Amino acid sequence: MRILVVSLKFSPGHFSHMVAYTKLFLELGHDAFLFLSKDYSDMVEEQEIPVLFFEENTRYPEADLVLFHNVSTINHKVADYYKKRVLKLFMFIMSHLIVFPST
Repeated sequence: MRILVVSLKFSPGHFSHMVAYTKLFLELGHDAFLFLSKDYSDMVEEQEIPVLFFEENTRYPEADLVLFHNVSTINHKVADYYKKRVLKLFMFIMSHLIVFPST
């Protein structure tokens, strides 16, 4: 299963959590990536996990499951795209998890 952990709004306090989730998915045998705002690029240099950076006019990576962390309105366009295409879409809003079934 291909899993994306997504944050398009820069918030360095969330970075370690996103890395931990991605490492967990990798250890469970999934194909997992971080899909991040370019603002995270300085923090990513020392990570041993795959990272893709968001660009406004780029094609979004394929995924079977998408986990949005540090949800913000900047993620809406990308969330709408994945909501129509993926098996599961998850969003963390503070300590709450919201699951959107695919349509």
